[in-house]
Amino acid sequence: MVAEDATTTDAPVDTPVLIVGAGPTGLAAALALHAAGVPFRIIDRAPDHVHESRALAVQARTLEVLDAFGAADDLVAAGNPNVRFELHSPAGGGPIGIFEAGPGMTRYPFILFLGQGDSERLLLERLASSGVAVERETALTALDDHGDAVIATLHGPAGEQTVRASWVIGCDGSRSVVRESLGIPFSGSRFPQAFALADLEVDGIEPGRAHLFLAADGLAFFFPLTHPATWRMIALLPDGADAAGVTLDTLRAVVARYTDEPLVLRDPVWLTGFAIANREAESFRSGRVFLAGDAAHIHTPAGGQGMNTGIQDAVNLAWKLGLVHLGASGPSLLDSYASERMPVARAVLETTGRAFGAATSDAPVARFLRSRVIGRAGPVVTRLRPLRRLGFRAVSELVIRYPDSPLGGSGGAPIVGGPGPGDRVPDLPVAVAGEPISLHRLLDPARFRLLLVGDVPAAARQAARDVAARHPLAVHPDPIVLHRTVDGVRRPGSSGVFGRSRGGAVYLLRPDGYVAFRAGGLDVAPAGRHLDRILA
Repeated sequence: MVAEDATTTDAPVDTPVLIVGAGPTGLAAALALHAAGVPFRIIDRAPDHVHESRALAVQARTLEVLDAFGAADDLVAAGNPNVRFELHSPAGGGPIGIFEAGPGMTRYPFILFLGQGDSERLLLERLASSGVAVERETALTALDDHGDAVIATLHGPAGEQTVRASWVIGCDGSRSVVRESLGIPFSGSRFPQAFALADLEVDGIEPGRAHLFLAADGLAFFFPLTHPATWRMIALLPDGADAAGVTLDTLRAVVARYTDEPLVLRDPVWLTGFAIANREAESFRSGRVFLAGDAAHIHTPAGGQGMNTGIQDAVNLAWKLGLVHLGASGPSLLDSYASERMPVARAVLETTGRAFGAATSDAPVARFLRSRVIGRAGPVVTRLRPLRRLGFRAVSELVIRYPDSPLGGSGGAPIVGGPGPGDRVPDLPVAVAGEPISLHRLLDPARFRLLLVGDVPAAARQAARDVAARHPLAVHPDPIVLHRTVDGVRRPGSSGVFGRSRGGAVYLLRPDGYVAFRAGGLDVAPAGRHLDRILA
């Protein structure tokens, strides 16, 4: 706490970054800022992390970005990596195998079912191992952006305190105090349907798979968990049902209405009713304050996208804040956060809203499709490999890209195929000094990295090191060099993962695993000039 008058802004800030909210989004922001070497404080009004399952689907792309901070393996070890859904309906059913298409696209070819309580606990443990702790029972009560610093009033166990921060990240949920303090509208709509949610035990369904029961009247999902119960249930409540008064008998009646299979529901650990809304903040940034996760967007649970989108918001923002804080980039770099993430959030709202509306509609055609068509057609359609691959990429969020990002660019000779500016960097096995490693694990979570592909001469390697020396805080000092190896990595000209181009290729890779720039040939200068521009 500084001793100067809190109404002035000429004193040093107390913290470069204040993170408000320690759910999955806030914890991901903390991990990424720590990796970037940025001091921060993270506060949360709750006395402890959540213990219910709540958000429970961790998608492949989220695991990829969390792996940069050493957290993915912990999550996978604690969760249930599921590769198959089982569909049940009066017309029939069977396996929906879209996740069988995942191998070869990512090291995480599955949906990881892991309760939010366990996800938060593991992320907290990862932070604690780095000496970082959440300031619990500490609430933001006022926020004032003075232009050169943000003045935040906090109320915690020691009473009220005033904090100066260079930047604030609001990760404090759908009722965000940060967003409301900024006066940013949170527009959208609420769906009329009510749902029941429970963690419980269920007898009569095959373990280890996710199950969807469809009927004319509605639907019920059962997802496999490891903790705090064996199953998570989500079910559409009949019209007129009291969402505030959900009991185990309510759930049993709903299941009896949606299926004739002899399911036995018992031993609920947690159950509740809830309504669903689709809302998005009209801006993700106001001056020195940013919104991420549920503070910026909320949507239906269709596809398990919500928590994952928030975590990826946080990682997108944190590395940029790191470069600005270190003086490696000008503050205009931060403008790309909203321009990149708002279209992603809007697309998630639109696609999940349409899917949810179709799945829960009470229109006669929707009732007919649920009870008589989808159960029969779904397992057949998803046997088609192209559809399985498309479905996996969409649900896993590997499809997210930033084609219109101000950080993207290209030059040099044409490259046919391969990832373009704004695309996710493909992962593949490579060898370094004879040792196998994933390409993603060679990325730097806080700095850009140059990738040279092909028969790379010593001059090109030195040119890449010279670019890094010009931006030592923003670029990893050593380029990654990909060439033909016994592991089968192909150079351009032979339809490799990074495309085909005469004479090789140069890629500039972002800290969050997306392509910033690419050029055919092995002249590093265009990539260096592009980097100069975006860091200026």
